[in-house]
Order: sequence, then C-alpha cells, then structure tokens
Amino acid sequence: MRSAFAEPGGETLRAWIDSCPNQLYSALCFQGGAAFRRRLLDEIGDQGPVSRLIEKRSDAELLALMSNLGGHDMETVLDAFERIDHDRPVCFIAYTIKGVGLPFQGHKDNHAGLMTPAQMEVWRTSQNVRSGHEWDPFEGMPFPADEVRAFLARVPFAREGRRRLAAAKIRVPERLAVPASPDMSTQQGFGLILQEIARRRRRARRAHRPPPRPTSPSRPTSDRGSIAAACSPATRRPICSRRRRFPRPSCGNSRRVANTSNSASPR
Repeated sequence: MRSAFAEPGGETLRAWIDSCPNQLYSALCFQGGAAFRRRLLDEIGDQGPVSRLIEKRSDAELLALMSNLGGHDMETVLDAFERIDHDRPVCFIAYTIKGVGLPFQGHKDNHAGLMTPAQMEVWRTSQNVRSGHEWDPFEGMPFPADEVRAFLARVPFAREGRRRLAAAKIRVPERLAVPASPDMSTQQGFGLILQEIARRRRRARRAHRPPPRPTSPSRPTSDRGSIAAACSPATRRPICSRRRRFPRPSCGNSRRVANTSNSASPR
C-alpha cells in the first residue's frame, strides 16, 4: 500500500482510507474488489490520477491493495518499531482487517468462522501448500527450509538457547467426556477439553479433602452456634467469629446518639 500511496493520486487514496468509517471499510473488504471500486469512484469521482490508479488494477488486485493495511504490512510495522530511539513506553496503533485473506474477511460475524471444504482448498492453493503437507513447518514459504531454519536459530529471541521453562506435567486421561460435534472450531474444541480437565481436577481435590472435625462435647452450641462454639470456656470471649456483635446502648446513650446524629457523622 505504501507503494500505491507513492503513485500519482496516492495521497487522495490515502485521505479516503483515513476518513472511511471502520464499519464501512470492513464491509467493503467482505464484499470484494468490485464493491471497493464502485465506492471509490462514487465518492472520489473522476480525478484523473487517482482514477487511473484504481482502474489499472483488477478487482482481485484492488482488494489485495485495500486490505493490505499497515498492521498487515511487516515492512511498515518494522519501520515503525525501528523509528523509536528511546526507552520510554510507546503505543502502536495499527489498522488491520479481521480474518484478512479469508473468504469472510471483514464480516461482522466471522469470529471463529469455519471455511467450507471448497473454500479451504482455494485458500490452501493460494498459500502454495501442497495437499498432505499442511503441518510441515515451512510449507508454502518461498525460501529453502534450511535457510529459514538457520535464520531462526540466529534471531535474538532464540540466540540464548531454549527459553521454555520446565513445569510439572498434568496427567490427562485417555478419554474425556467432551461433547464433540462433527463441525466445530478448534477454539471451541480446545476450550471444552480444558474445561473438562479442570472439572476433573476440582473433583479430585474435593475427594482428597479431609473431613471436618466434629464439634467438641465441652463446647455446646446454641442458637448463636458459630460464636458460642468459638469461645474459650475460661474467658467466654470470642476467639473468632463470622459476625461482630455490639452491646445494645443504654437509654441515655440512645438519646445522646439521636440528638447528635444530624450534627456529626458517625465514626
């Protein structure tokens, strides 16, 4: 997109993008390049350079251009990072398209959406991923795998060796009572699995919890059992209680409180 801004009419296109409401921009990303073309030509009009910038691109190329916002452009992101020459906190605001590159990008209801098998095949082909190699670490990349692996080993994040800390492993049963369905998102399936593991661990902790101690015969309970049972037999003073009880004020105290309640706030 930065190269398009450098073309004749690019600044006009930039101004339209900056002034376009987010809801409208997302909807146009979902509708496609033809919808972008109609909207741009209707609102910008025939202004020569910017019209030629739009018309020389096909619908697919125009959609790719308009959805390549700053947050999806790694060169733009890195350039913004490298411009910081101090150690003060910095907030970066980057425009992005939710679900960019997918058939339902920009749709307001696309959260955790699933592509159809036909859509998945089109997307897999567009990413240069061979059938049966979907889980290969560097599948679809335009660089040899050895070069990518060597590059990743030299980056500062991995230069100091393994960064993962060892932790106790949670024993996972062979089968979990998870209500699976033929069509569900990975987010939903993973969440159900974690929920079931947590439920079993809570149940196991309750099973191993020691039983409560019986009430001592020397400390009989009364209608104020929680306080009476927590009193020392010698002093009859509460050791601990769930409620605080205050003595009832005498009649004189009641009149004094009533007389001063409107003149001073209680402590």
